[in-house]
Amino acid sequence: MNKKVLIISVLLLTGISIQAQPQYHPDDLEGLRKFLRQPSATSGIINAQFLGVTITDTIGWYNSHNNWVNKLVGVEWNEDEEKKITKINWYSSGVSGILDCKYFIKLENLNINMNQITQLFLENCTELTELRCMSNYLTLLDVSNCTELTLLACGSNELTFLDVYNCNKLTFLACSNNQLASLNLSNCTELTQLGCSGNQLLFSKLPVFSEMEYYEYRGQYINGGEIIYENGFIDLSSEYTVGGNITQFTWFEMDDKGFLLEEITLSGASGVFLINQTHLGKRLLCSMLNETFPDIVISDNGLTSSMTYEVKIVENTNIQENNGNPKITIYPNPTAGAINFSENEKIIQIELFNSVGQIIENNWQTNNNWLDISHLQTGIYYIRIRTKDAEFTEKIIKR
Repeated sequence: MNKKVLIISVLLLTGISIQAQPQYHPDDLEGLRKFLRQPSATSGIINAQFLGVTITDTIGWYNSHNNWVNKLVGVEWNEDEEKKITKINWYSSGVSGILDCKYFIKLENLNINMNQITQLFLENCTELTELRCMSNYLTLLDVSNCTELTLLACGSNELTFLDVYNCNKLTFLACSNNQLASLNLSNCTELTQLGCSGNQLLFSKLPVFSEMEYYEYRGQYINGGEIIYENGFIDLSSEYTVGGNITQFTWFEMDDKGFLLEEITLSGASGVFLINQTHLGKRLLCSMLNETFPDIVISDNGLTSSMTYEVKIVENTNIQENNGNPKITIYPNPTAGAINFSENEKIIQIELFNSVGQIIENNWQTNNNWLDISHLQTGIYYIRIRTKDAEFTEKIIKR
């Protein structure tokens, strides 16, 4: 008789039970191994050592015993014949790197708040209902396949984009302190709690809710380092009327360290402000108030404002405006539609630039004595005309 069979027979005859080792799904095990073997941000340490698994444990973690799984903290499994992960709680564990959860197809709850995760993949996590990944180093977060999500907490990362359109069961969303410039919640009809402070959401990009248990949106700060050229314009027309209320714009000049110097007046209307040579080289900040968003706070620079928008005015070296060509006259200027050329010599080429020197139209060969710009937005443009013997540029104001 086989020795192994003999031993089992003796155990059965003596009444000693044999307890089978739990079986874990190989995909889940491999997903864990890939993450645990990654080096952490602490020199000489791997993620496994923060989660109860030693270096010695990893030597045999491909054998059939899987003893290291029993030592792993923060992981819960279901009761399938081959167990699959349903919950991971590694809150403030010190782990780092890339967490690829595509292996965990039964994952329902994930908490990795306050770690140093740089990438998180969730494409197969279709049963995920709660995701907490705040205070990491995420620049991208794709939850488009996580259609069962009811809670998403992803604040204090480096996200510039967040698409939750497919998450129509979402009731709680915390995405504050990222770099979001837009947030589409039109399909999140079950949402009752929203925190989106500390992003770059203009009034027109903030969701407007008539009823919400909790809604925090304060501290939106849009700092472009945005460059506006002299003789250009700042277009905040999208912010002029929001939720039926008109926005109050107040402009300030700032020094190089970001401190306010004085309040200034910019000419303009309906949220479009004109820039001239007196603003050259200056940093300007606009404080905006709108009654649709009444939760006003005092910001660090002493402004009573719900939103601030910063720009810098620089010299436009892309366009040099000439004194004109007496042989060609452009009219009417300003115009709401077409501009006409009164020409005494043939025009070879016309180029149209916007206020920052970008070419809108180029390499036009024309036999016409007019040009239609009715499709362009209101603002300042420059037209460069070349003839056989000369070239000149003139500023055009589109009403």
